[in-house]
Amino acid sequence: MTQALSVRAAQDEKRDWQTQEALTDVEGGRVVDHQAVQAWADNLGTGQPRENR
Repeated sequence: MTQALSVRAAQDEKRDWQTQEALTDVEGGRVVDHQAVQAWADNLGTGQPRENR
């Protein structure tokens, strides 16, 4: 039981760190807008290369 709680605590700590890192990226303008992600997803499996932006 103690090991399971330790694993859970480590997972929570990692998730919190990743969330803070993501918020810092958003505040710094380091984001990809929805339209760009949608265009990338729509292109998957088409065999057509897509230029990175």
